[in-house]
Amino acid sequence: MSLGINYPNKSDKILGEKGNLGGDIFIHGSCVTIGCLPITNDRIEELYIFCVEAKNSGQNTIPVTIFPIELTHDNFDKLKRKYNNDADKMGLWGDLKKGYELFNETKQLPSIGFLSSGRHTITM
Repeated sequence: MSLGINYPNKSDKILGEKGNLGGDIFIHGSCVTIGCLPITNDRIEELYIFCVEAKNSGQNTIPVTIFPIELTHDNFDKLKRKYNNDADKMGLWGDLKKGYELFNETKQLPSIGFLSSGRHTITM
């Protein structure tokens, strides 16, 4: 049982390593993988049911945002210290942090769009 992720997305195609983006990324059961997002078999069954119910209720897409870490202020500072010289990662993670903070403040999913630079627009 698995759910496909829309990787690479527009941002990945602009900012990612050309010719080496990969693909076929899935959230799946089992806890073994090379490149996917494994969760336990019980959790993939639960997630799959939620997704089927959402689709059956008229939801056309199921947004998935993958964070490098829980983007609290302290954790983001750790990322900055470790990846300070990688402007692409820090730019992407800064965008994700905006979405993370908006969601935690409002408990609503923000709208995420893509700029021609590969960066994101994040609005409510």
